[in-house]
Amino acid sequence: MASNDFKTAFGRSDRLTARFPDAPHGYMMSVFARAIYVNCYRTKTQRLQIFQDTKRVEETTTRLLKLFPEDKNLKFYLGGALGYRGMLEMTEGNYFSALSTGLKAVDALQDAVKTEPPVMDAYFGLAIFHFTRYVYSKILPWLAAGRDDQARAYQYLDLVLAHGNFCRHEALFRSFIFAMVDRKWDGLEARMLSAKRRFPENIYLRYRLLDYYTTREQWVSVIPLARDTHQLLTREPGAGVSAFFLVNAHLANALARSGERAQAEELIRRMEGDQENLEPWVDNPRMLELLRRARDVVRRTR
Repeated sequence: MASNDFKTAFGRSDRLTARFPDAPHGYMMSVFARAIYVNCYRTKTQRLQIFQDTKRVEETTTRLLKLFPEDKNLKFYLGGALGYRGMLEMTEGNYFSALSTGLKAVDALQDAVKTEPPVMDAYFGLAIFHFTRYVYSKILPWLAAGRDDQARAYQYLDLVLAHGNFCRHEALFRSFIFAMVDRKWDGLEARMLSAKRRFPENIYLRYRLLDYYTTREQWVSVIPLARDTHQLLTREPGAGVSAFFLVNAHLANALARSGERAQAEELIRRMEGDQENLEPWVDNPRMLELLRRARDVVRRTR
């Protein structure tokens, strides 16, 4: 999935669920693949399938754990599926639901790493949970963070990067988010560009690079990356309006600040027409803020 071959990923998971309808493996793979697809293409078309397949993972693992209570892989399947559903709920702004789902995921994932040897990929979900709680506890007063959430997040992510299998690439991409949130810039661009050379068509990674260049105000790097990423999005018929809007928000801001006023104005007009079609995502305000900044720069330079 790091190479964005979702057609193959969906096909494999669907064949597994058809062949083994009473086992969790195929449903778990479906949840993973479709949740990553959502992260890349910002569309709710996979939402119902993710929730349905998560429910099937819960049903099948609950039944099998009664027969095989020591099976740590079953705990990983359950925790992983719940974790991805929780992340989707978080991106939609459903914080209470996401927290409830996340806590269920953490319980299962912790069981998966308590055995010898532990399921190393389970640490990926634990890393995300601790980092998310560390970040959102600063925003949401009702969410209490653990004293070591930040340290645990990095520790667990490093374990997946070193020893993981199923989630290793996702852990790599997530490490870039951790670094940007904590403003750990040293060597970050080089690591991200190295990953881009390995996975040149990975949309999620490109979003992270656009975030990096915009945050660092490296407009000359934003423009070609945004245009190239826009072209990649056009190859996926299921890409949502929000995916294009996200990329164009970076591009409009960079064009305006680079003195390309005419191009910026044209793009801003198109984006203003797309606003009403945006699906609700928790980071929509940030995209709209980039658009506002671009508009303000254009107005000041008229």
